Amino acid sequence: SAKRIWKWGEKRLMGNLDEAIQTYYLVNSMPHVFSQKYEDAVGDLAATTKAISVYLELEATDEILASIAQEYSLERVKQVLKESRADLSLLGKAYYYVHKKMPPGAMRMLRKAQIGVLLKRIGFTTLPFDHKRGYYLDHISNREGAEGTWQTELTAREIQTITGRYSAWLRETGYLK
Repeated sequence: SAKRIWKWGEKRLMGNLDEAIQTYYLVNSMPHVFSQKYEDAVGDLAATTKAISVYLELEATDEILASIAQEYSLERVKQVLKESRADLSLLGKAYYYVHKKMPPGAMRMLRKAQIGVLLKRIGFTTLPFDHKRGYYLDHISNREGAEGTWQTELTAREIQTITGRYSAWLRETGYLK
C-alpha cells in the first residue's frame, strides 16, 4: 500500500520495513504480548476475538464475542467509513477532496513547509481522520488485507530484495515457505 498510495520508492520502503520488523521483534520479546498476523485477524475475526478473550482471561459469552466480531468486521468498518465520509463538515469535505486530488508527495511538502501546523490548528490532519469513530477514512484498501499481495504488487527486484533481506522473518511468520 505504501508504494502504491504514497508512491514510496525502494529506499523508503526498505527503511520502513526495517523499522517495522525491528518493532515486531521488540514487541514480541516483551512479556505478556499477544500477537497475530493481520491477515489471520481479518480472515477469522470471531476466532481472533475469542483468542484475545482467552489471552486476557476474560469470561466472555459466545454472544458477546460474536457481537464484537460483527461490530469490527470488514463489512461493518466499511459502513462506518462510508458514514464518516458522509458526516464530514463542508470544510472537511473540501479538505478530503483536495487531499485525494493532490499529486504524490504534496502533503509531505505541505508538512515540511509547516502549513500542516496551520491546518492542524483549524482542525485538519494531513490524513483524513474521523476522531468520533477512530478511523482514517482511507483505512481499508481495495485489497482488504488479502495475504500475499506483496508478491503481485512489487517488482521482481523488490521481491528479491525483500525475500533476501527478510527471509528469516518471512519464514518465521509464515509468509514464505
